[in-house]
Amino acid sequence: MRLAPRVARLERRHGLRAPNGCHPEMVRLQEEARAHAEMRQATREMAAHMWQAAGQPERAAAVLGGQGSPADALAEAISALDTETRAHYARAVRRVMAEATRHSSPEARHTRH
Repeated sequence: MRLAPRVARLERRHGLRAPNGCHPEMVRLQEEARAHAEMRQATREMAAHMWQAAGQPERAAAVLGGQGSPADALAEAISALDTETRAHYARAVRRVMAEATRHSSPEARHTRH
């Protein structure tokens, strides 16, 4: 089940419009739905950037329009890139993932508190 519809249904049932500390499950679902939406948007933006790099601005605009699966859009955009540009994006993604992993490690979380 997709989180956004589930959260919307719970909001209607309980009359909640913002996370309420009295309902921890609702807070968790809203946070998950928000994170999921942010990930979908980031995936669309990355795919659009790749379409721009591939010289297809109309495809970039279509991806940002929000139609279809962000994962499918990303896979199609990757396949449209030349080898050098694809390698550039692969290196960038590895750097971002390494940085995110470093910041989300138990040691990093412990030192931030």
